[in-house]
Formats: sequence, C-alpha cells, structure tokens
Amino acid sequence: MKIVVLIVLGLYLSVIAFSAVLGSLGAKIITKRNMLLTLFGVLVTIAFTYLYFWQGNSSAIYGVAGGLFAMSGIALNNAANMGQRPNLKPQLIRLVVDVLILVAMFLAR
Repeated sequence: MKIVVLIVLGLYLSVIAFSAVLGSLGAKIITKRNMLLTLFGVLVTIAFTYLYFWQGNSSAIYGVAGGLFAMSGIALNNAANMGQRPNLKPQLIRLVVDVLILVAMFLAR
C-alpha cells in the first residue's frame, strides 16, 4: 500500500512541478515567484513524506498537508495574477485529491 501511495503522490507532484515550470518558462502565464513557490512546496511535501514514512515521525503528515494545501493556494494566486476570477470546480477537485492522498498516507503507515 505504501508503494502505491508513493507512486500516486510522485505522479501528482511531478505533474504539478512540470505544469509550474512549463507555465512559467514556456507559456509565461505564471510568474517566476509563483513557479519557485510551487517548486518549494513540492520539495517540502517530499521532505515531510520522507520524515513520515521512513523516520517514523507521525506528526510529519501535517507538513505534507501544509505543502499540498500551499500549492493549492499558489494556484489561486496564479489565477488572481492573471486577472481571472478563480473557478471553484478545479480547486475543489484539487482539495479532494489532496485529502484523499493524506488519508491514503495515514492508512498506509
């Protein structure tokens, strides 16, 4: 179960990181600051996942949650920077995915 959770989390984080880099350097719709914040959120999530699974620190799941939810906040900030009114449906889907990943992590340990 732990391997499946790590694969799903890895794919999710790689899609987020790839989208941030492509959106900033390719399409230029994301500011460099928000790209770096997103990549920092990905690194924080990876670090706390390591602490949670391999160091046995059960409170590290709060760091994982902080990293995942911070990336959702950065996505809302990207929409505001582009002058768009944030659409609620993609944000709710992202939050549901974040919660499902956290529950799966909790059950896999």
